[in-house]
Amino acid sequence: MLNRRDGARCDESGRIDCHGITVIHDAITAAGDAIAWLIPIRGRTRMKLPLTFLLVFALLAGATGCGEKCKNEQVAVVPSPSGNSRVVVFHRNCGATTAANTQVSVLPKSASLANIPGNALILGGDVPVQARWESETSVTISGMGTARVFKQNTTAADIAVTYK
Repeated sequence: MLNRRDGARCDESGRIDCHGITVIHDAITAAGDAIAWLIPIRGRTRMKLPLTFLLVFALLAGATGCGEKCKNEQVAVVPSPSGNSRVVVFHRNCGATTAANTQVSVLPKSASLANIPGNALILGGDVPVQARWESETSVTISGMGTARVFKQNTTAADIAVTYK
């Protein structure tokens, strides 16, 4: 090993050894190479690099966990006059790295609130919005105040949406 001026150690090839990182890199590369030679590819070329990245991604995905990171928490449900549709006000929580938000979806009676963002309105913060049906095909959302607006659709699920 050779010492550089900045204190990092280099092997003879000039690669930096940061507390065994080159050892980990070499192990992942070797595993990728082994897998690449097991998979038949047309011609003489092998896909070593993509397989190495695939292996690294699989290891990281397993270590960090995959799956749903967000959850919708219903705040209010307002049915339409006939009960065929409804407005759902909810908070969408996507973990500690996202700010509080208030969202609104217009849904048919038979649909449940899916774990997706709102289809009508998305506001930053915990905003006390209210929904009022004007008719079977029109709803008014109020109480937005000065909240930051991320999404504000004028129609959702074939229902006209107005804002006050």
